[in-house]
Amino acid sequence: MATVGTTYLNIADKVKRLDPNGEKIATIIELLAETNDVMQDMVVIEGNTQTGHRTTMRSGLPSTTWRKLYGYTTPSKSTTVQVDDTAGIQEAFSILDKDLGDLGGDVAGLRLSEDLAFFQAMNHEFVQTLFYGNTDTDPEEFMGLAPRFGDTSASNGGQIIDAGGSGSDNTSMWLIKWSENHTHAFFPKGTTAGLQHEDMGVQTETDSSGGKRVVYQTRYLWKVGLSVRDWRHVVRIANIDVSALLTIGSGSDTSADLINDMIDAMHAKMQNLTGGTLVWYCDRVVYTALTKKAVAKANVNLTFDTFAGEGRVMHFQGIPIRRVDGLLQTESQVT
Repeated sequence: MATVGTTYLNIADKVKRLDPNGEKIATIIELLAETNDVMQDMVVIEGNTQTGHRTTMRSGLPSTTWRKLYGYTTPSKSTTVQVDDTAGIQEAFSILDKDLGDLGGDVAGLRLSEDLAFFQAMNHEFVQTLFYGNTDTDPEEFMGLAPRFGDTSASNGGQIIDAGGSGSDNTSMWLIKWSENHTHAFFPKGTTAGLQHEDMGVQTETDSSGGKRVVYQTRYLWKVGLSVRDWRHVVRIANIDVSALLTIGSGSDTSADLINDMIDAMHAKMQNLTGGTLVWYCDRVVYTALTKKAVAKANVNLTFDTFAGEGRVMHFQGIPIRRVDGLLQTESQVT
């Protein structure tokens, strides 16, 4: 059974959120906040099925013939394959005893402080699933990027660059082209995009013994999935040894040659650099390592420029680099 203080707010929780005068909900410093800028770049469209999105891809070209006079040409056709991506449903409820909420009169402030925490938690969970969600092991989620690009011998294995790390203290960089025809997020047909917030107002709940209680109830809902329509426009630099990155600037630098790997990703692996929005994603350790390289005067590949009105953002050969705290530093070696 859920208990007050672990699942539900109690009086002590409320007191901790009050300002020094004990009247209003104070501004809360979000020590658990993360930087996950990926949602600023993502293209989101309405799916074409009620549970997800179906993509039709060309899998084979028709054959052609060099014909001599009076010769015959054999008819041919192209071939296609269909891929179905399913959406996941992320949901949460906030329950607040009405009498506790009404204490002090700032029920709106208390509920808003809790709303912000739920928004942050769902954002974190979405980004984690975007990269690591696996419907083979967790069918209620949506399929993320790492399981799609996790085998160098697969048909898309050429899109994986091995940065040389082993063991289980690795991380990855991702170069993604966002567009309706390449990689995009989607919401099921006939539903609403984005995180939904529903104030369900005052509710009366009944327990198994017929007991009653009156609560404020809020529902949070997010139906979303990911479609990689053309895997040639996603590149993963995997097996980046995190501990080795920390040696940058020391007398014994054993870190991966990220600049060389990024050049390969852009020019040897990415199908082309046009037709969508290209963005790099990495965790804070990789971002710090690249920043150290950027301040080196001899480095002309890494620059700090304005991007989409956001101020100074690090770029690699003109492509912005985003810090994503949802990327793990404990990835197993990709082989």
